[in-house]
Amino acid sequence: MTTPVSSLTAAEIERTTALVREAGLAGESVRFVYVGLLEPHKHEVLAFQAGTGPRPGRRSRVL
Repeated sequence: MTTPVSSLTAAEIERTTALVREAGLAGESVRFVYVGLLEPHKHEVLAFQAGTGPRPGRRSRVL
């Protein structure tokens, strides 16, 4: 199980690039320089760790 600030898994990276392509934002010949985690706000992570908030969503940043 990943933590809210763990690096993206290979499956998450593959899904991210597939979503970008499916949205028509990049063709098959495009190579991505960077696909990584867009980290949640610190207060969200701390609330989750303390058991007082939901697990922060995992979002990707693509360049």
